[in-house]
Amino acid sequence: MIEPGQIQVVVVSHDRPPNTLLSLWLCAHGLVDWRPSSYDYDVGEVRNQAVRRFLHEDIPAGKRYLLLIDDDIIPLPNTDAILSAEGELVYCGSVGPFGTRGHLGDGDFGENCCRMSHRLLQRMAYPYFKTEYRDGVRVACDGRRFRDQAAANGVPSHMVGVVGHQQTCILVPVDEPPGYRVTWPHELRLQEADRLT
Repeated sequence: MIEPGQIQVVVVSHDRPPNTLLSLWLCAHGLVDWRPSSYDYDVGEVRNQAVRRFLHEDIPAGKRYLLLIDDDIIPLPNTDAILSAEGELVYCGSVGPFGTRGHLGDGDFGENCCRMSHRLLQRMAYPYFKTEYRDGVRVACDGRRFRDQAAANGVPSHMVGVVGHQQTCILVPVDEPPGYRVTWPHELRLQEADRLT
C-alpha cells in the first residue's frame, strides 16, 4: 500500500496563476509538502531537475515515488487512482491544450500527471525527459523519451485515471441552450480568415 508520505509531489510550473482546485486536491490527500518546480528552463529540463532532486534529496529522506503534475491540471474524481495504483509508472490521461490530442490509454504515456517509483528512476539515465524536434518542428513531447527509456528498462506505463486540462477559452453567446458555445482563440482567427477570403 502506498502511503501519502512516500510520495514527493512536484508541481511543474509554467508561470501561471495559482490553481486553487489542484491545491485543494493536494491538501485533501495529505500531500502538503509538495513543491513547485523551477520556471527558468524549458519544461523537459524542469522535469529532469525534479527527477534529479528526487534522486539526491527525497529518496534518502524516505520518499519512494515522485508525482509530477503540471500546474494547469484539474483533478477529477478518478484522478485519485494516481496516488494508490500499483505499478512503477502510472499516469492520468488528458486532453492536450486547446482540445488537441493528448495522452489516453495504456502505453500512451502522458507526463503532465504521472507517478514513478524510485526503483525505476534509479535505473534510468539523464536526460529523462526531452522534447524531440525535426527540422525545427516538434515531433514528440518530452514524455516520449521517458516512456521509451522506462520500456527499455522493462517498465510499461499504465493509465489509471484522467485529469482535466485547464485552458483559457472564449464563451460566445448563441441562441440555442445553454446560451453559449466554447471556442478557442485560434478558432476565432480561422473564422476571421475565412470571412476575409
